[in-house]
Amino acid sequence: MILRQPWRRVRRRPWGSLLFLLLTLLGSALVIKPAAAIEREQVIQALRATVQVIVPDNDFEVFSLGSGTVMSEDGLILTNHHVVAGDRTNGLFNDDGLVGIAVPPADLRGEAILKYVGVVVKVDEKLDLALVQITGMVDDPQAPLPPNLGLTPIELGNSDDLMISDEINMFGYPGLGGNTPTYTKGIVSGFLDEDRDGIYEWIKTDAELSHGNSGGLATDDRGRFVGVPTAGNTDDVGKIGLVRTGNLAIDFVQSYFPNQPGDGSAAISNVRFAQAVNRSGQPVGVDVQFPSGITDLYAVFDYSGFEDGKTLTYVWYVDGFEGLRDSFAWEEGESGSSWVSVYNDEGLPDGFIELELIYDGVSLYRGGVIIGEGTVPQPPANSGGGGFGPIRFAEGVENDRPVNPGAVFSNLKKVYAFFDYEGMANGTSWMTRWYFNGQQVLENQAVWDAGESGSYYISLSHPDGLPVGEYTLELYIAGELNQSGNFTVQGGTAPGPRAVNVTGVVLDRDNQRQPVAGALIVFLKPGILIDDWVEADFPDDMVHGSGTSNAEGRFQLDAKVTPGESYGIVVVHQQYQPIAQDAYQIPSDASDPYELTITMRRK
Repeated sequence: MILRQPWRRVRRRPWGSLLFLLLTLLGSALVIKPAAAIEREQVIQALRATVQVIVPDNDFEVFSLGSGTVMSEDGLILTNHHVVAGDRTNGLFNDDGLVGIAVPPADLRGEAILKYVGVVVKVDEKLDLALVQITGMVDDPQAPLPPNLGLTPIELGNSDDLMISDEINMFGYPGLGGNTPTYTKGIVSGFLDEDRDGIYEWIKTDAELSHGNSGGLATDDRGRFVGVPTAGNTDDVGKIGLVRTGNLAIDFVQSYFPNQPGDGSAAISNVRFAQAVNRSGQPVGVDVQFPSGITDLYAVFDYSGFEDGKTLTYVWYVDGFEGLRDSFAWEEGESGSSWVSVYNDEGLPDGFIELELIYDGVSLYRGGVIIGEGTVPQPPANSGGGGFGPIRFAEGVENDRPVNPGAVFSNLKKVYAFFDYEGMANGTSWMTRWYFNGQQVLENQAVWDAGESGSYYISLSHPDGLPVGEYTLELYIAGELNQSGNFTVQGGTAPGPRAVNVTGVVLDRDNQRQPVAGALIVFLKPGILIDDWVEADFPDDMVHGSGTSNAEGRFQLDAKVTPGESYGIVVVHQQYQPIAQDAYQIPSDASDPYELTITMRRK
């Protein structure tokens, strides 16, 4: 049995010797002021939401450069398909779908800083769009991501509101611009409906678009996302740029349904079987039936709610009989993706091969695949009562029964689908397909192992809440559609204030051209007083977030703050007088990021 055991880097907070300075803190005044209002604030926001996309080949040589737009704070990046497309069997430039993500520098003037590693998770060749999900840091791809990536998602607009002659703005990293964030401005010159179906796929513009701009950001005159710069055409007559309309791009983004962690309890999901895994630990050639004679079988799974030190046991079965069992202490963190495998140099036996995963004594998964021919049971007929019964949708589940069933929902992150079944046979191949507004968003193939008759449920979730629209679930048996059902998600109440990043600069009070490097900035949780934190010996559980200024004096807090909320703030440095303030209120209309200028006086 072969197990992957990636190591984790432990990050230590830099309180250390600096915090003893707080003992002399009482009576000090904190000199923190919001940065002066920035002209063209929407331009600044758009530049921060624009990243450079760097695509390597299998030898990790840079093969393609483009731009991208931050669509979510957890690292979902929108770009063009042609930026990541290549000639490998997966249609990309490298076998693992890896992409480097470079972010703009703090001053928004210099070259982008390569910071993250991502994976291509969704493509649409027809729309020329792709989604990249950030999965790790460049300096340590296997380490868990920090809780706050410090990304600025773009505000969404409505491309249908644009008219000819309206202003349109382009943001990206064109090669002729030296790989620095670049802004060009133009007007909407027209629209293009390629298939004449009444839906305009392209915005035409006179704004400058160069190689490297592809996949970047197009905004309206209020800095809101309205499109993806995709192509620039030039001839003897003139030039025209083509921008994929924002509404089509938003539909593409919302139709991505990642596998999400559960409600905090231990869970295993998205189990996929294959004969091999790639360098990223993802399955190659997922299937539910494999030919006789294969020597290796991998099971790749997503997990959440795990705790290091707990015991994970895996059991392999052949036609219902236990063939191999082993256990180990979990060391891969709370959530992520992992795999186990079984092998036999002489070939794995034909039959129904099952895997059971048991975490801390609780069985979280049991399922399998078929090896060899002639072992697949005949599917039940669609008539005569065999197969799946009508599908019922619900907001939750309790004791395996639906909670708040219905066909119309709002403000929902997960929906459950319940159905009865009869006449089924273990080992039968079956499949689920989920559709959003007519577009397939998820497909899962499996081998039936729940017996002849009973009740069953599955679920669909989205981290940002299920998008408003129409949903369809289809259930297949042996490749034939057996049952389907529909439900609707409607718009709900307006969300509360969106949390924002905190960035800024620490300067010498007597010489504000001189940055202060190495200053520690600490935000306490709302309601926590600085005196209470000091008396409690600076416990981490009272800290909301922290940051350390770099050589240019720039810093970024490692947690977001809520506009309108108040926080205690402490700033310390060995060569400067410590400063502090209780109940510093973040303005209710704070932009993202919220900028602070901190001035410190030398001792």
